[in-house]
Amino acid sequence: MAYGWIGKSLEVNLSEGKVERYAVDEELFDTYLGGKGIAAKILWDRVPPEVDPFSPDNILVFAPGLLAGTLAPGAAKGTVVSRSPLTGNISRSAMGGHWSAELKNAGYDFLVISGKSPTLVYLWINDDTIELRDASHLWGQDTYKTQESIRKELGNPSVQIICIGTPGEKKVFSAAIQHGMESSASRGGIGAVMGDKRLKAVAIHGTKDINIAEKAKFIESCSGLLEKLEPIKQSIAVDNVGMFFQHHLAAMGAFGNFGEDPPPGLETVGEAIANFSRKFKVRERSCFNCPIACKGVFSGDDPVGEELMTFKCESWVTFASLCKKFDFVFNAKCASLCNRLGLDVHSTAAAIAFSIDLYEKGILSKTDTDGLDLKWGDEAVVYTLINKIANREGFGTLFANGVYEAARKIGRGAENLVHHVKKLEMGHYQVYRKLLALEIALSDTGCMFKAASAQAIFFMDAPRLLVEAHVQQGLLPEELLNYINDVDYRGKAKIVEFYEPLFNAADMLGFCVYMIIFPFAPLTLSIQASLASLATGRNIDQEKLTRISERVTNLVRAYNVRCGSRREDDTVPEKYFREAPSSPKRGEKLDHGKFDEMLDEAYALRGWNKEGIPTQEKLDGLGLHYVREDLQKRGIRI
Repeated sequence: MAYGWIGKSLEVNLSEGKVERYAVDEELFDTYLGGKGIAAKILWDRVPPEVDPFSPDNILVFAPGLLAGTLAPGAAKGTVVSRSPLTGNISRSAMGGHWSAELKNAGYDFLVISGKSPTLVYLWINDDTIELRDASHLWGQDTYKTQESIRKELGNPSVQIICIGTPGEKKVFSAAIQHGMESSASRGGIGAVMGDKRLKAVAIHGTKDINIAEKAKFIESCSGLLEKLEPIKQSIAVDNVGMFFQHHLAAMGAFGNFGEDPPPGLETVGEAIANFSRKFKVRERSCFNCPIACKGVFSGDDPVGEELMTFKCESWVTFASLCKKFDFVFNAKCASLCNRLGLDVHSTAAAIAFSIDLYEKGILSKTDTDGLDLKWGDEAVVYTLINKIANREGFGTLFANGVYEAARKIGRGAENLVHHVKKLEMGHYQVYRKLLALEIALSDTGCMFKAASAQAIFFMDAPRLLVEAHVQQGLLPEELLNYINDVDYRGKAKIVEFYEPLFNAADMLGFCVYMIIFPFAPLTLSIQASLASLATGRNIDQEKLTRISERVTNLVRAYNVRCGSRREDDTVPEKYFREAPSSPKRGEKLDHGKFDEMLDEAYALRGWNKEGIPTQEKLDGLGLHYVREDLQKRGIRI
């Protein structure tokens, strides 16, 4: 009997309309655990660099975290992986909500979608009954309407649905896979891959149990963890989030096309968000089995007029900051429209900010913009541009393949104004902070403001006493304490390396990063290892969990290396080396030479060569012989 995992996977070949169930070798779980780990391994095996992202041979892997669907609080996440049409590298998004638990309850550890359907379809997984159904009547519907239509058609209001909107259908590179109102796999154009496969949605209903090896001890451990979550819940409650973002924007926020000159109202952002929340919040909402309830559903009378969305993370301020208008009804409408359409909020806001900046500087004119007069803070213009990008319509077509490609096509100096990391649009923050810059430069998917980079911001801005208390709690080694500053480049690589296993483990087990990044967050690596052991009955201690994390880090890195990624891609926009920030509180201009030294240190700690390629010794030592052999056959020096 399998414990923790199910022992069975599902593959749907859309080209042939064929459904196959496979027993999964337990060694796969022992070696890669679940979520990000298993998904990366499957992608390596199935999608070499010769496979175009829009080829039928590209796959979509939906991989719940190992503990998804269990009593482990906050373990609702799953990972969606494919080869990105935007970056050409791995596209990896952690998505919350209820789909991961539902897929495991239906009896599957992961789902692989291959091929390309000759007709428009959606997939219906109802425990052991699997159907490909006609979706021609759903094509053109937004993500909210699609979910509503499918639930009505199936006569099941509790079915969990993952779907795309028009951007996915039209293969927009910022297209998202949407789940519910707020959860999504957004970054890197993963929704475009789903649309290319002519798969509108996956609907899941599961009624099976997940076996736990040591039930009593597992329940006891989950209960103990549950008791420690109240401080986290209070720190990120929607009613308290305003002051956090006011501080965040003042310390490192980007405004417009990643400038530093904020629109009026920065000093009252916290109060404005609090007022918005008091006026329009209806209720709080959680992902599966999560007591934190970090999201709040908002609706009301004029000017909102409809149930908006469930705010979380950066979407609270993304459009407000990048479009330079601190009006949080406007921000809510923009973010809600993106979720409804099925668009990445961050990439879309960044593209619009880029277009307005180019227009303001005379690089674009009304001839280019379909006659639109692009101005900062113009609500009607922003709504119009969101829809144009979503539909590949007119001027929006220019940005439908991402800002990197748009800048290349426009020319005339646009290349010097575009902001991206590994071709992925940036979020609404400056990256002058050395630790943050290194973390983002090393990211395997591009600019990802999450996980260790969020932890970096906490450390940079936290009072010294609070950081020292973090050390006393055993959450940070004392020897790293002196590196928690933004004065020099020394030791930053050691901090990144220390946190890598913690966040990798969360992605593999299904835990939300909110369980990790805040002061005194209880979910240490040892607790994650203990929960995994109790659930599976396997001996998964902290050392083994760290080794699995390292294996996955190197596997993903090697995947990107064989797709062409090299050292020169591990960087941040040239602006941060060229221009000093407006205030010393934001950091200082980065130094190319010292940044390279920091990168050298990070590579050495990871066992990579000067090009950022895992060495033969590192790969063999992690049991990745098949990776080493593939890279050598391709003539890649390791």
